[in-house]
Amino acid sequence: MHMSDLVQDLKKSKLVAVVEIGDAGLAVPLARALLDGGVHFIEITFRTESAGDALLALKDAGTGLHYGAGTVRTKEQAARAIKAGAEFLVAPGFNKDIIKIAIDAGIPFYPGVDSTLGIEAAVNMGIDTLKFFPAEESGGIKWLKAVLGPYPELKFIPTGGISITNMKEYLVTPNVLAIGGSFLAPKHLIKEKKFGEITAACQKASGVVKSL
Repeated sequence: MHMSDLVQDLKKSKLVAVVEIGDAGLAVPLARALLDGGVHFIEITFRTESAGDALLALKDAGTGLHYGAGTVRTKEQAARAIKAGAEFLVAPGFNKDIIKIAIDAGIPFYPGVDSTLGIEAAVNMGIDTLKFFPAEESGGIKWLKAVLGPYPELKFIPTGGISITNMKEYLVTPNVLAIGGSFLAPKHLIKEKKFGEITAACQKASGVVKSL
């Protein structure tokens, strides 16, 4: 998949389910639940031992869901994610070494920034789409509007504190490409295999996107 196609798809669907999976066997049913709810992107965070295996399960299943790895903080995690066919990598912060690995592999990398310091570092490496994290805690929509002036060409994927109640506000902000959130597939619902409830949460969010 070409990098720009991925961004086009993201621009259209606007929702990234940020998930923590404790059991790799749940990755495929979860993927189907997200797709049924109209969510086409999943970010599997490397906060659990089974993240790599969950990515591999999605690779083998070929569900059609775009999948990437989140909380990628080490070179080992980046290598594992790329090997498992991750289409994009996301990090909470800015790590030059991992960004180089992603660039070499031809995979989009969305580093987390919460200040102009991080923005400048990313721009210097040719990155124009950034994760804004933790969004709500770092000034939310006010922050996004403030950086729009000096950095009009950049797009952000705010994550952290986003929910069904404030997602619309974020999505109508001009420099927001998409939003990420665990509210689309909460950890306890994954663990309890309540996939119907996950689909319902995704349908609700997809409905907000359609109303824009």
